Amino acid sequence: MGLLFIITLPLLLILVIYLISKAQGAMAGLKIMLLGLHLTIIGGILSFTYESSLIGLGYLLIVAGFIVALVGLGKND
Repeated sequence: MGLLFIITLPLLLILVIYLISKAQGAMAGLKIMLLGLHLTIIGGILSFTYESSLIGLGYLLIVAGFIVALVGLGKND
């Protein structure tokens, strides 16, 4: 595995955990869902970019975006 993957995986997990903990607070469910959608789109762009040496970072962003969007969907405003 590449060094970039080893560095970004824990950072991405920390970001998702932080966003989920913030979701329990004052953020609206729609904003959280939109953030998840943005993460999913950015991950999709990165995963289909040719000549990319990001070693699966795009796919991790897609999964993180889905998780964040599901948290936002489950939040009652």
